[in-house]
Amino acid sequence: MQPEYTQPPVSAPEPSSKKRRVILVVIVILSVVMVAALTVVALYLTHPRQSDVSDNSDPPAASAMLNTVDSPDAIIKDYAELVIKNRDELYEERTIAPTDSTNDTTVATNEPITHPTNGVISITSASTYGTTVSANDYIQYVRREVTQTKNDESVQAATESFLIDKGLIETSSDTLSKDVTLITYDSANTLCQITDSAAVNNLPASYGLACIAKQVVDDKYTLIDSLISLTDEGNAEVLSITSAPEIVENSKRLITLTRTTSEGAEILYFATMDSDWEYIGKRTPTNPDDQSSFALPEDLSQEVNDQKWEGFLAKYIQ
Repeated sequence: MQPEYTQPPVSAPEPSSKKRRVILVVIVILSVVMVAALTVVALYLTHPRQSDVSDNSDPPAASAMLNTVDSPDAIIKDYAELVIKNRDELYEERTIAPTDSTNDTTVATNEPITHPTNGVISITSASTYGTTVSANDYIQYVRREVTQTKNDESVQAATESFLIDKGLIETSSDTLSKDVTLITYDSANTLCQITDSAAVNNLPASYGLACIAKQVVDDKYTLIDSLISLTDEGNAEVLSITSAPEIVENSKRLITLTRTTSEGAEILYFATMDSDWEYIGKRTPTNPDDQSSFALPEDLSQEVNDQKWEGFLAKYIQ
């Protein structure tokens, strides 16, 4: 009789073997996920972001980010009505002796006008020279109480709020001296400047606002550049070019520029009897301690006394 052989039962896997399989599966899954994640990161780092791509287009002009506001005359009118009028107990409008000089032009006339004294806006620029521009629209007030050497803080705060509410933004604050500060506000179409003057030399503290159209500034730079192009500009760095009021007699006109460079200052004269300007000459500023500085250079003197000007230049260039 053949002995019976029985098949031994297949034993179930041991618990440790099952754990190893599970761990192996998890490791595989994690590896796949990690590879995918690394691939995504690699693609992100090697693909330029939109903000990093240069489209070679120019950035928006600064003027494109400025608000279009009221005209200069409207701003000054509202300022007088809304800010200063309610402070009559502190300030009174400032005027000066009658004069025939206004708006960058002096016309030979016997009809005087009276106006405040802060109608000039100082322009500073990081890209070109500084200059000054006369404003048609301006107003200035002085403190009634002469013992108050500084301007009233409530007026300063109200003026700032007024200009901001109008849509202008402050762009600079320049201290001309320990007594005078200029605060400039800009917009797309109008430029305004505060003149904050402390009491000095028995004069009371004064506070004024002047506004001009931005086009006036552009026109002023265009005129100065066209005149300077008639001269030997030299190589010195130009810091500022300012102009005295233009003098007009009939068809004759005279413009005087003061050009300040890294080497010093000089006064330049330009005149015309028609539409074509001529460069007359230059001199250094006069010095009260040096009487010789008042004598005209020979070449300038010859131009000034040229008969074709009929005494016009000799009257104003001395």
